[in-house]
Amino acid sequence: MKPIAIFDFDGVILDSFEEGFRIRKTITPHITRDEYLAIYDQNVFRSCELEGFGDREVDAFMEQYRISIMHIAFFPLLPQIIEELAGEYQLHIISSTYTDIIHSKLAHHGLDRFFTSVLGGDFEKSKIKKFEHLRSFSDASFEDDMIFITDTVGDLVEADYHKIPSCAVHWGFHSTDTLLATSAAFHAYQPSELLQIVDKNFSRIKNPG
Repeated sequence: MKPIAIFDFDGVILDSFEEGFRIRKTITPHITRDEYLAIYDQNVFRSCELEGFGDREVDAFMEQYRISIMHIAFFPLLPQIIEELAGEYQLHIISSTYTDIIHSKLAHHGLDRFFTSVLGGDFEKSKIKKFEHLRSFSDASFEDDMIFITDTVGDLVEADYHKIPSCAVHWGFHSTDTLLATSAAFHAYQPSELLQIVDKNFSRIKNPG
């Protein structure tokens, strides 16, 4: 079995913060930029629940996002990096964005073929449980056979629950100062660093002893 590299979507692959913030303000006009960022300090759906932003509001957000996503750019080099990593690793996406929205964006650019699965927020709200779902289909070890690539504190906390090594990327939602205060095993400041980081994480498997 190939080692498993798991990507978050928004803020890692797709440069979507500004559009997400714009859509959120159409539903919650008073929300500030800092308040929107704080949603990602823990599980997004938990944050939304606590502030009274329920399933109806989340669905309304996703309906707008489904339309606008086709106009949002990928971060530089990410499509090429994904294709290269898919040659050696089994790739998955775990995200809070709804599964069909992610699939449509990937398929439009021919990237869907590189991912074994996409588990969105409609599949399961908890990323902890989505990690467990991935593991249930293999004998993979959370600690030895996986890496999670993300840009937010909340995601890092959920990966840390299972002791999955994480790479915090510094081109997404949360700032460098915020991410450096987390327990992330790796930090990527440019997309070009991802290949080396993923290889380094799994080097003990490729070269045991």
